[in-house]
Amino acid sequence: MGKIEKPSSQNFKKGKNQGDVLRGFPLSPGVVFGDVLIIGEEIPYKSNENGSIEDIELELDLFRGALSKIKEELIFIHKQVSSEIGKLEAAIFEAQIKILEDTALLNQIERTIENRKWRFEISIDHVLNYYQTEFSKVENPLFRDKIHDLKDVLSKIKKHGRKKEAEKTLDESSEKILIAKEIYPSLIPPSSRQKIIGLVTVVGGMGSHAAALARSYGIPAVGLSPNEIRKLKNNSKILIDGHGGHIFIKPSTDILLEYKHTKREFEQYKSKVNQLAFKDSRTKDGVPIYIDANCGTMADVKQAMDYGADGIGLFRTELMFYIYGRFPSEEEQFQIYKEIFEAFKGKPVTIRTLDIGGDKILPYFVIPKQLNPFLGWRSLKISFEQPEIFKDQIKAILRAAQYGNGRILFPMVTSFNDIVKAKEYVAICGEELRKQGIDFTPHIQCGAMVEVPAAIFGLKDILQVADFVTIGTNDLIQHLLAVDRNNPKVAPFYLPHHPSVLAALSEIIKMANLAEKSVSLCGEMASNPIYLPLLIGLGLKKLSMVPNYIPIIKDIARAVDHKKTHKFVEELRSLKSADAIEEKLSDITKEWYPEVTKISH
Repeated sequence: MGKIEKPSSQNFKKGKNQGDVLRGFPLSPGVVFGDVLIIGEEIPYKSNENGSIEDIELELDLFRGALSKIKEELIFIHKQVSSEIGKLEAAIFEAQIKILEDTALLNQIERTIENRKWRFEISIDHVLNYYQTEFSKVENPLFRDKIHDLKDVLSKIKKHGRKKEAEKTLDESSEKILIAKEIYPSLIPPSSRQKIIGLVTVVGGMGSHAAALARSYGIPAVGLSPNEIRKLKNNSKILIDGHGGHIFIKPSTDILLEYKHTKREFEQYKSKVNQLAFKDSRTKDGVPIYIDANCGTMADVKQAMDYGADGIGLFRTELMFYIYGRFPSEEEQFQIYKEIFEAFKGKPVTIRTLDIGGDKILPYFVIPKQLNPFLGWRSLKISFEQPEIFKDQIKAILRAAQYGNGRILFPMVTSFNDIVKAKEYVAICGEELRKQGIDFTPHIQCGAMVEVPAAIFGLKDILQVADFVTIGTNDLIQHLLAVDRNNPKVAPFYLPHHPSVLAALSEIIKMANLAEKSVSLCGEMASNPIYLPLLIGLGLKKLSMVPNYIPIIKDIARAVDHKKTHKFVEELRSLKSADAIEEKLSDITKEWYPEVTKISH
C-alpha cells in the first residue's frame, strides 16, 4: 500500500554500507533474502550464427522429448492440484495440456525444424512470431490471450530442451525471489507457491493486481520501474524490503543483520496474531468489527477458514469462469457454490456475479475493442446483454444458498434501475426453478457494489432497493482520482487517503447506516493496518480482505478505541492535503498500536 512510514528511517540506518539499492514501491510487507529467478524473459542459448543444425532427427528428438516431459509434468500438476486444492484451480493446467496436443501447432514447429534446419528453440520462436503477427491483426481478446498461453507453454519446452542449469523453470527450482515483468495465468502454479519467497515486478502501485497477488500469498513484494528491474540478474542474491519498497543487490553484512532483526520481529508478530485468529474482534470499548475474506478459488476459501474469517465478503467468480475455458454450466457452478456454503456452515457468504471487462477478459468471450475498456462495456452491462449466462449464474447461487447463508452482489452498479433490473432477473430465475421443481432459496439478499461516482450520488435511491452495499475501493479510488492503478506513471497519485476519497467514503457509510442497510468495504484498503482507525471512525463495522491479513486486522481492531476514532476522523477531515492526512495516520499508528508499525504498507 502507500508509503506511510518513511523507509529511510524505518528500515535502515543512514551511513551504513548498504550496497546497491533500488528504490521502488512497497507492494506487500515483509523482508526476504534470496536468489533471483527471472520468469517471462527469453533465456539466451548458444547457436551458430544462423541457428542452423546438421542432425535434423536429433533436433526433432530433442523437441519431442522436451514436449513429452512438459506434458508429463503438466498432467502430474493437474492431478496434484485437483486432489489437493480443487478442480477449479486445476482447470488451467488442463487448458495448457490441450495446447501441447494441438497437432497443427506441433506439426508447424516440426516442419520449420526440417525445412529451415533450425534449432527447435529458434523454430518455436519463428512459429510464435507468426501467430503474434497474425493475431495482432484481429481485434479479438481471444487471440491476445491465446498468445499469452502459447508463449507460456512453449517457453517451458524451450527451457527444458537442453536441460541447462540456467534454464531451470520455477517448477524445478528451490526457493526463489520471482522477478516478472508479465504475469501469465500459470506463471505461479499452486503447486509451486511455496517456492516463491518474494516478488518483484513492474506494476502501477498499491492497488495493482501484482500487489494483490503478493499479498494473497503472504510474501514480500516490491514494484520497480522498467529501467530498474533490468538491473536484476538471474541467480544474483538480493534482499527485498516490502515495508519500505527497497531492494538491496548483494547487501552488506550490516544490512543483512538489520533486516534479519526486522524479519524476526515481523514473523513473531504474525505468529502471535495467528494464534488469536478465531477470537472475536471487538474494539477496546466493546464494538464488534466483522472481518470477512475476499476469495476467488477454493484454495482461498480454505485459507479463509484457517485464518478465522467471519464470512466471505466477496467471492469473485470471474476466475472460475476464466479457468474453465468456457462458460460453466448452471450445474457446474452450483456444485462449486454449494461447496463454499457448506464449508462456512451458516456464516455469510457473498457471491459477486460475473465481473468482466476492463482488464478482466475471458479468452472465449469476445469484447469488441474499446478506446477505454475501463469505462466501456463491462460487468453488469454485459450480464444484462447476455441473459442466459446471467441467469445460469443466478440460478446456481439460488440453489446453492439453501446449504448456507448466501447473498448476491452485483458489480459496477450505477443507478437505481440497475438494481431493480438485476433483482427482476433473480425473481425470474426463482420462478423458473420453482416450475422445474428444483429446490432453492426463495428469499436472498441482493447488494450493490459502490465503485463509481454515479453510485455515490445515486446511493439514496439505490438503498431503497438494495439489501446491502459493498464499497469496492480499488475501482472507486481510480475513478474518483482519474488514476489508473496499474500505470507506473501515475501510481504515486493513487492515494486512498486523498481528502476526496475520505469524503466519498464518509458519505457512502453515513447514507447506508441511516438507511439501516449493511455496508462493508472489500478493496485493498481494508487490509492496510494504517487505515483501520479511519474506517472504523467513519462508521464502518465490516471489512473484507485477503485471508492472510485477517488475524492482523482483527488484532488491531482489538487495540482501537471506537469512541476515539470518531474524534480522530474529525481531525482528518479538517486537513486539506493527502500528505497531511498521511502524516496524521502515521502518527496515530505509532501511538495506538506501535507493534504493527513495521507492517504498514
